[in-house]
Amino acid sequence: MRREIEDIALLISAEGDQLSYEAGQASEILKERLIQQVTELEARTDEKKSELRELRRMTFLTESRFHDLHDRWGNVFKAKMGAEAFLDICKQIDLDALGKELRQPCGRPAPSN
Repeated sequence: MRREIEDIALLISAEGDQLSYEAGQASEILKERLIQQVTELEARTDEKKSELRELRRMTFLTESRFHDLHDRWGNVFKAKMGAEAFLDICKQIDLDALGKELRQPCGRPAPSN
């Protein structure tokens, strides 16, 4: 009877060791998948950041590019179309500074006042 109990205990211990090994293997596989997913997510995030960094104030966009950016990033940047956009750009131009700059000979900076 004692021998049977020892055999059962040994069998249970072996099964426990096997389950621990399998759990460790599964854990490693999950870690690798998680690392891969994080890497892919970081790459996509970097692409999106790069796309947003390329946007500049007072830059004209094609209509299709405008709609594409607005659909994806409408809550992150502000853009307008047509005459409304052109009017906003015109309002932002400092005509006095532009006039001084245009009166300077090529290659010479405007004098500071």
